[in-house]
Amino acid sequence: MRSIDLSAHECYRQGDYARAWELCSQVLKSTPGDVPAMALMGMLCHKAGRYAKAEQYLRDCLPLHPHPHMVMAELADVLMAQQRYSEADELLCRAASLNARFEKLWLRKAKLLKLQGDISGAEMALRQLIQLDPRSAAAFNNLGNILVDDDRWAEAMLMYQKAVALNPQLGAAHKSIGLIELQSGNQRQAMEALVAAHRLMPADVSVLRGLGRLFEGRHLWDKANEVYAQIQTLEPDNHELLMLQGINHVRMGNVEQAAACFDTVWMRHPLYAEAFFRLARCKAELADWSYWDDTRSQLITLLERSLHTDGPFACAPIDLHYYHVPDELQYRVMHRLASQHVFRNRVAFDFSGRRHSRIRLGYLSPDFRAHALGMSVYKMFGCHDRSRFEVYLFSQHIPDENDPFHREMKQSADHFVDLRGMDAMASARIIHGHEIDILIDFGGYSMHAKPAILALKPAPVQVMMFGQPDTTAIPQVDYFVADDNLIDTDNRKYYSEKIIYLPHGFICSPIEPASTGLTRRQLGIPDDAFVFCSFCSPYKYEPTMFTLWMRLLTQVPGSVLWLMSNGNARYEQNIVAEAARHGVEAARILFAQPLPIHLHLERMRMADLFLDTRCYSSCSSGSHALMAGVPLVTLRGQSHASRQGATVCRAAGLHDTICYSIGQYYQKALELATHPQKLADLKARLDRRRHPIAHFDVPLNVRAIEQAWLTIWERHVAGNETADVVVEGGV
Repeated sequence: MRSIDLSAHECYRQGDYARAWELCSQVLKSTPGDVPAMALMGMLCHKAGRYAKAEQYLRDCLPLHPHPHMVMAELADVLMAQQRYSEADELLCRAASLNARFEKLWLRKAKLLKLQGDISGAEMALRQLIQLDPRSAAAFNNLGNILVDDDRWAEAMLMYQKAVALNPQLGAAHKSIGLIELQSGNQRQAMEALVAAHRLMPADVSVLRGLGRLFEGRHLWDKANEVYAQIQTLEPDNHELLMLQGINHVRMGNVEQAAACFDTVWMRHPLYAEAFFRLARCKAELADWSYWDDTRSQLITLLERSLHTDGPFACAPIDLHYYHVPDELQYRVMHRLASQHVFRNRVAFDFSGRRHSRIRLGYLSPDFRAHALGMSVYKMFGCHDRSRFEVYLFSQHIPDENDPFHREMKQSADHFVDLRGMDAMASARIIHGHEIDILIDFGGYSMHAKPAILALKPAPVQVMMFGQPDTTAIPQVDYFVADDNLIDTDNRKYYSEKIIYLPHGFICSPIEPASTGLTRRQLGIPDDAFVFCSFCSPYKYEPTMFTLWMRLLTQVPGSVLWLMSNGNARYEQNIVAEAARHGVEAARILFAQPLPIHLHLERMRMADLFLDTRCYSSCSSGSHALMAGVPLVTLRGQSHASRQGATVCRAAGLHDTICYSIGQYYQKALELATHPQKLADLKARLDRRRHPIAHFDVPLNVRAIEQAWLTIWERHVAGNETADVVVEGGV
């Protein structure tokens, strides 16, 4: 066989079918009757799904081939692909009459039996081959495949390991070992096997996909994207790969590259809603407000369409608030998302026979760390009355042990349980095993959270608290914690749970600002400037409120606007360009880089007035402003998400900075910016050394929360129906 034929066969063995095709074509062009090339071209046509052409090549070379039983086995495979099983069987019988010990003959016979639904017959054929040839690595490998199909994973693994021992160059066996280890969560073993498979089969897509998943599991997003880019060269029309690359770019903070991926998918597949949902989020991150109204309109249209289609509904509900999606539509979206987490064969956990001297509270969250939620609740758990309550924290994400907020929460709980990496069922079993009485979820549908845990109902009473502004829409969630500002008679109908109305809908654990002697001059801020700030997450900014902020800058000479940076140059360029469009020079727009919270609070003290966002108002960021002694002006909207700032202000006693129209918001901000004494009076009211503020009184707020837990537990024990709960207290 010539070197070019050998090269073609080697490319075929490695899975590089395009190169093998190219080499075969060269041979057949110069020597049309080349038998080995014709046989290999038949196999390549089979791989490409061109069955008629494959059959023609194989039948043409059959009379000329020195080993016709080999061609017959390949031809039988082509016939099987066309479901011509009787012809394939007849051909295999002919081949057996020529060479009954031919390995591939038995392999094809087993495949035929499997295709005909005779799994036991296929297994028997492969075991017969092993008896004939105990060193047939392919027989062990294919037997492993049969056992996998029969869900006999442990036996299959033994077969694959035997195949590799017999033939270390058998890439398919390495691949199967790797994929089983990956599914079992054994990442190190999976990586070893898939790397070996990749060395032998560098163009195998399933191997590359497995490596991509492993890199993602190790948070090596760039390496995962390198692998997906390799697959892209093999499958250029595979939009799922572009989506995966886009998602990984988001994880790495490469929002522009992510947007490019999602935009490409959206342009090629305009019915692929997830691509647009993710693109809209990227636009918000980049402050790309070109055609903002059109983006919002398209988002609503696609949501409506997606609600009436089958298949998974891939949309992060929190992202919809940035585009002011109507509550009624958001409510239907939540119900659709909830339906994806309902188990058809749900385990009915048994709660009978429990006798606890104290009520067991289980707090479930991925955010027991330096996260907006974690920093709000970190003082809460140590304030619980231990004579009445036993406190469990179930953590779905574990940060660096140097995280001081994580460390304090872990120490303040009676029990800290690590659930990271566990699926919903395993997590639910652990929660149930700890005999939790009231399970309080802080995660909802946020990153790292698993709402399916709640759908499994591992505790007799389940509560959604703080983690999201929307209903869970999960029937097994009994209560939703809020206050009568966040949820009133107007938007109550958008919550499927019963509502626990606390005096203050949020809790805020105080954090002391650093004392490094920071000055405005060190930050590049003029001493005499009036500093408006809005340290909300940048994706909450949108053009309507930004236009109002620009009007304030033009009306208040020497003022500047201080915004949060997300480390993305394009975002800052877009903000500055938008300001210029309103006649505001770039020097009056400042950006604050992320800092540890204590330093951020000290820096925030350099600001004069915090301007809240419109569609999704501040919660933790607004609380941080008040901690730093900076008054907050907020616009109370129609939805829970747009009322969070109002709840923060109300709990801090700043009723007069809660505005009910965008015009009132503008006038209030302008009034405070141009009347120094009025602003000074507000700041004096935020001096916690002289004026106790309910929002920062964690023990007081925990007493109210405990009253709610006692009420709902007593109701459950008495066998009464769930109902709204109102905890009395000052506002």
